[in-house]
Amino acid sequence: MTPDAALILGTIASLMLTHFGIQVFHLVAEGGGNGAYPISEYLAGWLIAIPSGTAKVLSEINWWIHVLLVLGFGNYLLYSKHSHIVAAFPNILFRNLEQLGVLPKLNLEADDIAKIGIVESYKDFTWKSILDSFACTECARCSNACPAYTTGKPLSPMQVVHDLRDDLKSNLPDRGLLDDLMERFQHGRDGEASIKEKKPLVGGRTTEEVLWACTTCGACLEVCPVFIDQPEKILQMRQNLVMLQEKVPADLARTFKNLEQNGNPWGIGSHKRMDWAEGHNVPTLDERPDAEYLLWVGCAGSYDDRIKKQTLALVEILTVAKVDFAVLGLEEGCTGDPARRSGNEMLYQMQAQQNVEVMNSKNVKKVVTACPHCLHTIKNEYPQLGGNFEVVHHTQLIRQLMDEDRLPIEKDADGVRKIAYHDPCYLGRWNNEYDAPRETLDAIGQQVVVERSREKGFCCGAGGGRMWMEETIGTRVNHNRVDELLATGADTIATACPFCTIMLHDGVADRGAEERVVVLNVSELVTRSMARRREIDAQSAANKTSL
Repeated sequence: MTPDAALILGTIASLMLTHFGIQVFHLVAEGGGNGAYPISEYLAGWLIAIPSGTAKVLSEINWWIHVLLVLGFGNYLLYSKHSHIVAAFPNILFRNLEQLGVLPKLNLEADDIAKIGIVESYKDFTWKSILDSFACTECARCSNACPAYTTGKPLSPMQVVHDLRDDLKSNLPDRGLLDDLMERFQHGRDGEASIKEKKPLVGGRTTEEVLWACTTCGACLEVCPVFIDQPEKILQMRQNLVMLQEKVPADLARTFKNLEQNGNPWGIGSHKRMDWAEGHNVPTLDERPDAEYLLWVGCAGSYDDRIKKQTLALVEILTVAKVDFAVLGLEEGCTGDPARRSGNEMLYQMQAQQNVEVMNSKNVKKVVTACPHCLHTIKNEYPQLGGNFEVVHHTQLIRQLMDEDRLPIEKDADGVRKIAYHDPCYLGRWNNEYDAPRETLDAIGQQVVVERSREKGFCCGAGGGRMWMEETIGTRVNHNRVDELLATGADTIATACPFCTIMLHDGVADRGAEERVVVLNVSELVTRSMARRREIDAQSAANKTSL
């Protein structure tokens, strides 16, 4: 136990003891009570032999000690790690009640770099972020929930918040000997020296390795009892690394180049974006300008061979249900999510602004997307750039179509298919959609229980640009998650995100479990259910014909 913690606990204990001392000795002096204070009256019975005058003096002494402890404790709290007792309530009161996970838009047109909005020290953060750093209860829930921290990476969301607070303290004017002694008492001589050391916040107190380890899954924010937004601070510091310090990991540098030159992280020619649709009669908005829905295919759905199957499955579902949809075709570009979550705000705004202009020019109103990252960006962040659209995830639309009885499906009645559903972070935690995919799966198969699910779901490891970065420290995040999913005994791992599909499929392959477990998107499972229904209907028709 640290001296600071011992002092706090000792003070709290002393406050309780002196409180009882005031009551007990007062009752002894008065010769008893009326039953209003049962514990104090019981204790007073043991001290009844003390003279009345002495008891009265002892009661007064306890009163003064109690008052002095309260006054001293109130002042010390602001200097101690228990400052959260003061800061937590206003931090909860002023918590973000709007959409979570939306980064502040940088003003890239500003002629003064200080006005752009890139953070460099505590002075550049909002007052709420500073309040966050003092409201931290040091419970470590955020770190214990963090997929990077729990798999051996150097990231501790709690420490990132403390780094911001320490940066503020290190830049305060010299406060004198008493304050130095207080810091030393609370943090030790080494801790005091670390806090007072003059070093940059980004890349100094909070190292590059820490900042790049984050998957932006939001697990830390989800479990924080005082609503601290750790991911926002990490992403704002990433912007500093990329845009001011030009410190970009080699893996991400290649990704940025691919995005700039070809409009997708894979680096495949932009002229091949519609190759997935060859032979499938997929309409574009130019061909069907009044389509109700724009189907946002996304980069993974357009270029990754595994995810193309999910795209075609979704197209089949929309076609069978007679949904009026079309795609942008070659005019679609990356939403910019990989760039923004990797700190490259300039590249994000370039890509996003181009998409917004194209969509507005084609009078797009409704968008359906298979990717939760695309969903989050178009729905929640494009309004910053003038793009206001009604955006739904494909699992939400599929559930609606099922409710309207527009999809001919057949449940796996034999219970052969046992499904373990993995919650995508950007669909679940960031956009609060947990039920639509589960209700869809309930209609077509048997779900098994996954321990870490819904709000407590565990990341696949692909978010925040990590999809294009190699893991070299600790256990791979997708291995950690796949081990848990395999332990359920399911023969099918279902998800609703292309990144999750890729990461989980790789994890299953790395564990040598490909022969007994398959990773499928919800849309693929629905099309298989539809195929099963067609087979049953065809067999039934054949039987009737034979009769």
